[in-house]
Amino acid sequence: LSYDAESFDGAIEACVLQHLDKRSRRKAYREIARVLKPGGLFVGYCLMRSDDIFLANKHRQVKDDPATIVLKNKKCAPGLLQNIGLTHFFTREELIALLPGFSMELLPTTNTVPSAEAKRRGFGRAYVNAFWTVYAIKNRRRASAR
Repeated sequence: LSYDAESFDGAIEACVLQHLDKRSRRKAYREIARVLKPGGLFVGYCLMRSDDIFLANKHRQVKDDPATIVLKNKKCAPGLLQNIGLTHFFTREELIALLPGFSMELLPTTNTVPSAEAKRRGFGRAYVNAFWTVYAIKNRRRASAR
């Protein structure tokens, strides 16, 4: 990001970074940490591995990036999760590791996509969409010893 370090009080991420490859995903989280001020807030929404789309496709994981799948389903419109391409599904431990130096709450959130909508999306049956709601505060630096 072309911003100075510690420039922002907050950052919001809504189901975007999960569509980056592993290297780019790690770099994006480092940049979020870099541009947030101490005490700054990060709020994010990230798919979980308990999501039914992951469970139905986990046999197709990218070799060098576990829990990443290239989702392609020609039965549904582009832009819907089942046909959105590269998609990563996170664990609690992974999110904690991506934001070292943050105090964090990870709230599992689920909703059921009803059968009619699931069929429109090419899944064929109702399914559970599961994601983490990430609430993280960048820790303040300790005063240096003199």
